[in-house]
Amino acid sequence: MINYREFLFIILICAILGNCNLGSRIQIEEIIQNTREIRIAQLDFRQNNMRYGSLKELVGSGFLNDDLEDGKNAGYVFELINEEDRYQLTVFMDNTDSQSIKEDQERLSLYLDETGIIRASFDPKVLANPNSMPISPK
Repeated sequence: MINYREFLFIILICAILGNCNLGSRIQIEEIIQNTREIRIAQLDFRQNNMRYGSLKELVGSGFLNDDLEDGKNAGYVFELINEEDRYQLTVFMDNTDSQSIKEDQERLSLYLDETGIIRASFDPKVLANPNSMPISPK
């Protein structure tokens, strides 16, 4: 379930991107939800394996829905880099499916690491990163 801060963030995204139709809001909610699911799956995987896992490992161990095994969902790419004691997830629009998007048009990207804080960016030239605006606490 989306919390109050995330709900306000979705409204802000719609205003910035100029697109507040129901489909866009559902897509944004879905990628935020997917990101939260990855956060929980990483915690569970680490508890059982003493390290963080790849998307394939998270799905294979039953901690994550198989919709994300290929790293794509809802028109976004979920790029996960994992190491034993840390991980970085960057979520960004799948440009191969978005030919109508202009190069300088604002777009959403998300970032998550082992801190558990989900961060966001709208800058088309800079993906969300550890310095981006937090939208969801641990």
